[in-house]
Amino acid sequence: MKLSRMALLVFVIILLLIVVPTIVYIIFRGRRIVVYKLPEWKKILPEKIPKLVLAFYYPWYGSKYGPTHKWVHWNHWIMDTTTGKIVGRHNPDKFVQGRRDIGAAHYPLLGPYDCNDVNTLRTHFEWAEKAGIDVFVCSWWGIDSFEDRVFRKMLDVVERYNFSIKLTVYYESVGLAKQASSDRVAKHLIYILDNYSKRKGFFKIDGIPVIFVYAVGIRSPSFWRSVIETLWSAGYRVILIADTSDPKYAEIFHGIHIYSPLSLLKRDPSGSYLRNHYSKMFKIARDYNCIFVATVMPGYNDKIIRIPGNYLDRERGKIYNVTWDCALSNSPHWIIITSWNEWHEGTEIEPSREYGYLYLNLTTFWSRKFKGG
Repeated sequence: MKLSRMALLVFVIILLLIVVPTIVYIIFRGRRIVVYKLPEWKKILPEKIPKLVLAFYYPWYGSKYGPTHKWVHWNHWIMDTTTGKIVGRHNPDKFVQGRRDIGAAHYPLLGPYDCNDVNTLRTHFEWAEKAGIDVFVCSWWGIDSFEDRVFRKMLDVVERYNFSIKLTVYYESVGLAKQASSDRVAKHLIYILDNYSKRKGFFKIDGIPVIFVYAVGIRSPSFWRSVIETLWSAGYRVILIADTSDPKYAEIFHGIHIYSPLSLLKRDPSGSYLRNHYSKMFKIARDYNCIFVATVMPGYNDKIIRIPGNYLDRERGKIYNVTWDCALSNSPHWIIITSWNEWHEGTEIEPSREYGYLYLNLTTFWSRKFKGG
């Protein structure tokens, strides 16, 4: 008796489910059926994921008049992106129309602050908590970098003053992993886990530390698989959330997000492309047993540091509201905000002279809605 191709395929799948001593997912891709064997390291994901609001935080600002004793990042370069050449720098010692010349699309309500300043950090944590933000995902540029040292201080402040907000790292792959070996990247992650993950202020789910990884697409899925296998074989248990919407990476990582929805919003500021993209990400996350993290953003403006630069008008909160609505309509586990304070690219929700507390008030509204309050 001749078996049809579909019947034969079903038979093979049933055989796999019986023979393979692990969790197997059957994924339907149009006319194709994909058999996905869950990697051992992904079995650590808890069954129930709490609804959380996170925000990308940039700990790279230093002030000449703060504990850093010099300008860091506020004196950002200006690049001609048509040639890739640096054509100038901002000079915070210079005043333009009553404001320091800083590499920022808008002007911080706190002024050009120092991330090494305890009072600045306390203010950020207080504002964030009141707005319903549970976690800061902090840009991290390597062992003993400026950002690494500030991250350590941030943990100290969170713990010393009993803030509820948690902190984790955004591993900056473009700067750290593009030319590095998988062993080198694993060592970076092991450093983070050894030095920070056991601390009370570090972000964990069911006791398992969580780390975000930027732009994983700069290296192949096999590269990242090697990194994770190194961690796993050395006894490290960590949940890794990748900046991707590619199923090939979703097979490997514990969660997926995208850092910036800018291109999707520029195609249609009303959010139709973004909504569809999040729908696809939801399905990918479901198929590959991933945490789905949806990104919200108030707008974009990097013309202060790049020529000709890129721009998306905030429309006085409309874009922010659209991104929240697109996110919530696709049932994410977590929402992440791009960003708390990426002033160079004008994505910050931190209070500014231009917008006051508008974006914190909007965040309070939407975070309550998301969490069911």
